[in-house]
Amino acid sequence: MKKILAPFCVLWTLFFLFTLAFPAERLSAAEVPNPKLESPENWTIVVVPDPQQYTNPRNHERYWQMFGWIADNLEPLNVKTVLCVGDIVNSNAKPAQWKASSKAFSFLDGKTPYVLCTGNHDYGSGGGNTRESNLDQYFPVDRNPKWDGVLVEVGENLMGKKTLENAAYQFQGPQGQKLLVISLQFAPNEKLLDWARSLAAGKYADHFVILLTHNYMNSHKRGDKRGSSHPYPVMKVDGLSGEEIWQKFVRSTPNVRMVISGHISAADDFNGCVGWRVDKNDAGKPVYQMLFDTQALGGGFGGNGGDGWLRMLEFTPDMKRVKAYTYSPYFAQNPETAEKAFETSAINAFEFEIE
Repeated sequence: MKKILAPFCVLWTLFFLFTLAFPAERLSAAEVPNPKLESPENWTIVVVPDPQQYTNPRNHERYWQMFGWIADNLEPLNVKTVLCVGDIVNSNAKPAQWKASSKAFSFLDGKTPYVLCTGNHDYGSGGGNTRESNLDQYFPVDRNPKWDGVLVEVGENLMGKKTLENAAYQFQGPQGQKLLVISLQFAPNEKLLDWARSLAAGKYADHFVILLTHNYMNSHKRGDKRGSSHPYPVMKVDGLSGEEIWQKFVRSTPNVRMVISGHISAADDFNGCVGWRVDKNDAGKPVYQMLFDTQALGGGFGGNGGDGWLRMLEFTPDMKRVKAYTYSPYFAQNPETAEKAFETSAINAFEFEIE
């Protein structure tokens, strides 16, 4: 056996030394495709799709890479906040998955005031069958120092405890604009809508409000329609669908101008992972509604977690124009896939005016 292994070890050593002397050709920093602001005065919101599949150990490297990239680009892209559309884990009952997501978001702690949204997998045994979530154990309200002065309201969850499941975050635009992001837990009931309305129509009535909630609208493949079914046990009790959220809260609250959601995805089909629609509210103002959930790209729901895709919303200083584009730092870092780092189809790269 030693006679057989000896030549093999010599060959392996020579190969290793050769790779050190002649490393594989890599992209230089200047060649790596990376987003850039159209104007240095512009600012960005980063949207993170459902990260549940990234909590699988085989996908952790992509998970850390995504959040590491966001952390490295907070300043170059003038990122004001990072929004996660929910399903932070694949199973609420598995601590290892919560720890994985906790580690990913730790890249942003102390650097930017990110906003979390809970999905159905963040409750019960992982399927939205109860209202019990472990979110607060891993993401308590005092976790991120950058929430100081930004996290302005913490509401009660449906178990009667104040957590980040229902919370409001206040930001200021470069020209003094007032923004409020309201995060509502998966399938909120009318009590939670009343709480959100009391904020948007009360103390923060002069703010541009973005609603972040997990289950709201369907994909482009399904006609970009708001959801109307009640497939989960809690929804059969009092949880509301996307259409009900629109009818009971969004359309009647004049300053709720944008809704961002996740939940809906489709195996290796971008048309089934994103959605976009604009509707006038009762005050005649357009409401911009977006779905972004790429978790099933890159091998389906059991694949690589979603190909590392992120959605950027780049605002002009006057908040009159927004450029939406879709970028994967996972593709960007590999010379063989770098040309795919920007998804340029019309459903993934577009602009809109805010009236």
